[in-house]
Amino acid sequence: MPKKYDVVAITGTYQKDGQDKPKYQNVGIVAEKDGKFYLKLNTVGVFHDDGHVIQWFNLYVPKDKQQQAPNQVNHAKITPDFNDDIPFS
Repeated sequence: MPKKYDVVAITGTYQKDGQDKPKYQNVGIVAEKDGKFYLKLNTVGVFHDDGHVIQWFNLYVPKDKQQQAPNQVNHAKITPDFNDDIPFS
């Protein structure tokens, strides 16, 4: 199935040159086969910086990796940092 769209959530903002810019997180894809669209999510819950659950997502035509904006990071490929202060017992 060829990928038609990237499924992207805006998860917060950051400052660049004194302006607020949106932070994007790629959360899945939309593919097409035989005229039907299929949604594949890489994650179940996506949260905004302020803690609320994101329920709306944007669809973008996929770009080449070289054209990807620097603030668009595929978080699924980043190893999480487990050195936090949450105690597990």
